[in-house]
Amino acid sequence: MGTATTHAQGTQGQQDDRDERDQQGRQHGGGDSSGQKPSQARQHEARILNHGQSSTTSDIGAALTLKEGPVFLLTDQDGEIPPQTQPHRNRGLGLYFHDMRYLDQATLRLNGAQLTLLLATSDLGYHGVCELTNPDLELDDGTTLQKETVGLRWAKTIGQQVEEELTLQNFGKDDVDLTLTLEYDAHFDSMFTVRGAEPGKRGTLQPPRAHGHALTFTYDGADGHHRTTTLSFDPRPVGIDGRRVTYRCHLAPNHSITYKVTIALADEAPPGRQRKLEAHPPKVSEQQRRQHQQADQGSVSGKVQVQTSNALFNKVLRRSFLDLAMLSMEQGGDRFYAAGVPWYVALFGRDSLITAHEMLAYDPGIARNTIEILAKYQGTKEDDYRDEEPGKILHELRVGEKAHLHEIPSTPYYGTIDATPLFLILLGDYLLWTADLDFFKRMESHVEAAVRWMNEYGDRDGDGFLEYASKSSKGLANQGWKDSGNSIVNADGSVVTPPVALVEVQGYAYRARRALANAYRHAGDADRAADLDK
Repeated sequence: MGTATTHAQGTQGQQDDRDERDQQGRQHGGGDSSGQKPSQARQHEARILNHGQSSTTSDIGAALTLKEGPVFLLTDQDGEIPPQTQPHRNRGLGLYFHDMRYLDQATLRLNGAQLTLLLATSDLGYHGVCELTNPDLELDDGTTLQKETVGLRWAKTIGQQVEEELTLQNFGKDDVDLTLTLEYDAHFDSMFTVRGAEPGKRGTLQPPRAHGHALTFTYDGADGHHRTTTLSFDPRPVGIDGRRVTYRCHLAPNHSITYKVTIALADEAPPGRQRKLEAHPPKVSEQQRRQHQQADQGSVSGKVQVQTSNALFNKVLRRSFLDLAMLSMEQGGDRFYAAGVPWYVALFGRDSLITAHEMLAYDPGIARNTIEILAKYQGTKEDDYRDEEPGKILHELRVGEKAHLHEIPSTPYYGTIDATPLFLILLGDYLLWTADLDFFKRMESHVEAAVRWMNEYGDRDGDGFLEYASKSSKGLANQGWKDSGNSIVNADGSVVTPPVALVEVQGYAYRARRALANAYRHAGDADRAADLDK
């Protein structure tokens, strides 16, 4: 896939398609520009928002994936983000922040040709390197530069900004003059739109603006947010024309030259609106970088290390810790594990709780942080659109344009039957590892609210079983860990009609009450412990 040939400017038909899409995107309220019939668009949206079927996004298993905090980058193995005019290649690749895609094209050409991939690595999660070389190239003087004469090392690092280094090296015996062209684009699509949902209400996409040695893409969102992607180039290019950046390169034999690209992202809330999220990606702390280094050495917190005599086991453990470091997030000052990269870089009740539980032996602090943030968003009222109920723990929290416009219920969305008992289980087991009874006492009102939810809202018919049935027009039909619309079936294969009582959830509820009974017993409340034990 890294060796497919595509010219930077594409065909005239592709350019016309892009111009038409840009024009639609710059109009207020520009609806579905995908060319789908309304019924098709609704079916697509059902897949994305209601989980009725699988996502419409093509496979991205071969993508180069980098992440740090709330920012993640998906590219082809050769480091490129192909243009959206080639959907079979783009497949949702891009640079993402706050559930929005801030860059949907980043291509590189040498004398108009795409380079050949030699190697791609992304071992540490936030840093990746692509090693590329030239095909046979026709030079300006009419001669041919033989393939594999010039190498290009494309290094990318995710942090508060995305930093790239492009190093061209001449391995030949003669001087060579080359033209390096970089081309970018940004439409600021919602991640849900990228995955196949209808665009919904849209704001105004401004034309790209070149200023000095920088190129800025701007989107004034329908939600009032002002979003920008600014690319700065060092040294200064010989030209920035629209979305295209040009360098002229003279390389002597065995010499190299390095170009640096810095990509800054911004999400500015409208004046007067309370900001819950950072306007810019948070600065990467020494603690975060240390976490990656510790993971590389087979540890998470640095306090607990596992070493064995089995080389394969050590390799699997190291890979697991590196993946956990990649999933670690800090958003609005809250620290937790995201559910997954790329489409689930967000707080999820079930996923964040289970991951924190699995990490109790290595870093109980993440369990405490996860309990605190979920307690902060614990349900307080009945809201059918979001499947919220008093005492219930959330399923998913999203922060992009669709969330701000309430086009999706994930603000947060509470359609999960198991997050509430899992919340109580994590708290009970956290106490077993830490004996932090002061924290338990501080959480006691949240604990009682969660227990009331299990007794009342979670068991509306009073039969002793927790069951679910969504009330939301855009909610999940199934609300356990198998949450696709066709995942729970009868013996004859027909889809079960809610309410549904899942067997594992009853085990969670039992264990939650036993864990709390133990906690109350140690906190000196024997009567409450006995009541829960019953």
